[in-house]
Amino acid sequence: MVDVVCDNFTALLPRIEQCIRECDFVAVDTEFTGLHATSEDEVSLFDTMEQRYGKLKKFAEKFIICQLGLAMFTNDAKSTYKYVAHSFNFYVCPRPKGNMDVRFSFQASNVDFLCDHNFNFNKMFYEGVHYLSSRQEKLVRAEDESLDDKEVEEMLGLTKVFRILERAGKLHTMSCPPNLLEKPLVGHNMLCDLALIYQSFCQPLPETYEEFKAEIHQIFPVIIDTKHLCFAVQKRLSQTKLLEFTSLTDLCGALGSQRGTFYALFSPEVSHGEQCHRYSGERVFHEAGFDAYCAGFGQFFEIIRDLTLVVSVF
Repeated sequence: MVDVVCDNFTALLPRIEQCIRECDFVAVDTEFTGLHATSEDEVSLFDTMEQRYGKLKKFAEKFIICQLGLAMFTNDAKSTYKYVAHSFNFYVCPRPKGNMDVRFSFQASNVDFLCDHNFNFNKMFYEGVHYLSSRQEKLVRAEDESLDDKEVEEMLGLTKVFRILERAGKLHTMSCPPNLLEKPLVGHNMLCDLALIYQSFCQPLPETYEEFKAEIHQIFPVIIDTKHLCFAVQKRLSQTKLLEFTSLTDLCGALGSQRGTFYALFSPEVSHGEQCHRYSGERVFHEAGFDAYCAGFGQFFEIIRDLTLVVSVF
């Protein structure tokens, strides 16, 4: 794992781009500053899809990403069953520019949760990588016409990484060679992650869920939510009691166990890339980089894929 902050972002960007271009799939995770815009916006089993999306939209408008994790998994050319994972853990914080002064909220329970998992708020506020959405970029250019492209480019920050991923998806739809682009975006229970990514780096969320679904698939044509896939195979594995719980922590524990290894025959061996070895000896759940790595963990990915033959989204 590599911690990415303002001071090393520019130096690391070429390496991050290379990892995205060369990998077979990208896994993503985010940590955020809150979850429910109001007490009335907690999720209910009785919500319609549009009601659920309305709550999601309020969430994305009120809270921000404070940490983003990316893990790029590359198949070893010498072995089908070996992958190398390059994990990056970005601390994120918006910066003011002219009349553009982003307002966001914290939810006390989320702050407690982040503190319980040793989140470094100093890194977020003092060293967080900034970003601009496409809409904010247009506003900045319109407000200060003296800014040249290089100055705006420096202000984009983490948005550059999002656009590398976005270009990958668009090139794939233009029939570029599969080794360049056929890269699923993998995550766990990732609807909130996708909403915040879209809101932060692209545009405000559309008014309806169907519009959002169409828009997000324009950016990421193949999205795999491992929690969704786990639900799809729970019945098949009910007698084994291997997938009784579907949180990322429980799943990684189950699939990394001796019993899990037995059911995940021929699952690949995953090693960590250069300068990314911290996660090989330390389990730091709810750090975005580690959760991204776990979501894409080869053994975790393979058992789901082999048992379901489903590549699905939401």
